[in-house]
Amino acid sequence: MEDEKLIAWIALGISILSFGTSIWSAFIGHRSYNHTKSVHETELELAFEKERSELLEIINTSRSILDKTRIEIGTLKAEFDSEHAKVQALLANYTNLFTEFLPRIEAGVTQATMLWNEVAEWNFKTGIKAMVSHQSRYRALIHEDQTVHESALYCIKVFRDKLDRAKLAVSMSKSITF
Repeated sequence: MEDEKLIAWIALGISILSFGTSIWSAFIGHRSYNHTKSVHETELELAFEKERSELLEIINTSRSILDKTRIEIGTLKAEFDSEHAKVQALLANYTNLFTEFLPRIEAGVTQATMLWNEVAEWNFKTGIKAMVSHQSRYRALIHEDQTVHESALYCIKVFRDKLDRAKLAVSMSKSITF
């Protein structure tokens, strides 16, 4: 009987130690799970920040392209405005570059600035859905803006050629009258 009690107490002690070990394992497992979860969350946040930074760079490049286009057209407009009235009259049909195209470019620069500000305010919690839904559309902007820039360069070249011809025509008409 004494041996049976001793064996029962030893079995109880082993059971208690086993239970304590199980509780300790559960605690360590829970801490490990929480750590893994926080590492995963941090990785997601870093990936989001990287994508957001790339998107901001794309938007900034797009804005830069449009701004460069705006400056080139603005420079041409200043040159055109400084020409003689007869030269301006000869090119009256070509001023849509200044009256229609330039305001659209300026609106594009403003829109790109607002878009940059919007994306800059995104954070991981609120911006992830917007990032996923708009990312491809924003990436397409740079290609569209590059096309606009190339079209503007072509229009500027054509306008400069016409401007040179108009100057020549006006100068020839002056030399004939003298």
